[in-house]
Amino acid sequence: MSDRSLDEGIVDVLSVMLRVPASAITSDFSPAQCETWDSVRHLMIMLAIEEKYGVTFDEKQITSLTSPAAIAAAVHAHLAKS
Repeated sequence: MSDRSLDEGIVDVLSVMLRVPASAITSDFSPAQCETWDSVRHLMIMLAIEEKYGVTFDEKQITSLTSPAAIAAAVHAHLAKS
């Protein structure tokens, strides 16, 4: 999977889950910039990412993955191990 398709996939998940246009999501987009990105929505996002890419994050990782760039880096790391 290319970096670009992974990044686009993460943006797609965030866009759908947060109900914001994909064009509004930058690599440093965060919960502080989006009122719909609360703790419950964050868990839903992470579950969707885990399902989409076949990866699993532990609780510590889930709480730290609060930007598209951080999520992409974590998914890349998991995919590289497999």
